[in-house]
Amino acid sequence: MPLVRTRSFVYWAAFLLLRAAVSAAQFGDCCSCVGCSGEDRWAAKTDWAAIPTQPGSIKSIHPSGIYAWPPLPGLNDQSGRKSPEEQQWFVVTGRVIEVRVQHDGDIHFELVDATGKKRGHILAEIPIANQWCDLRKMVFGWTKKGIQFKSFNVPAVLSLRYNVVVAVTGRAFFDVHHAQKTPVFANRNVTHKSGNLAAWEIHPVAGIKVISAKQLATRRRHG
Repeated sequence: MPLVRTRSFVYWAAFLLLRAAVSAAQFGDCCSCVGCSGEDRWAAKTDWAAIPTQPGSIKSIHPSGIYAWPPLPGLNDQSGRKSPEEQQWFVVTGRVIEVRVQHDGDIHFELVDATGKKRGHILAEIPIANQWCDLRKMVFGWTKKGIQFKSFNVPAVLSLRYNVVVAVTGRAFFDVHHAQKTPVFANRNVTHKSGNLAAWEIHPVAGIKVISAKQLATRRRHG
């Protein structure tokens, strides 16, 4: 019994230390994070490239279209960008329904079709580096945090201030870390049990055009 108790104590202490280490990351401003650290396929996720200008080099699509793609096989957490699938450029038009900041410093914003008539959500992600700073400020500006805020711990969900429809430009990326190994649905291109969110993403985002932005009504407190 003493041995069992000792092991339980060690495991619990390790869990608390790990949780403390994860929660130590803080956003001080839109473009910097103290304690943030990269993770799976980090080199591929932060492989910056300029938006191509050649005619026909960028394909137009909606979130539901990406959601319908089959999974991308042959990848692991250390894989580089797979050619040609993850070198193809897209402009994705959709409505923003959620913004998150993650422990690796990325900003995630979740997109659905602007019409809302077809199923399927995707993530568009912006890494934390100088070349993405202006895009990060734009996304923070859609939220109640704004671009001037006090430091806060990550990961965190940021409440939206605007109902925003955007056209996002970037390359396709298959997140093997998010993809279900044994999904409820036949297509492994889903990330949780509801099957609504694709493992295919736009990562990294290289450009954002705001098509419309309507301020959300503020709820009044009663009493």
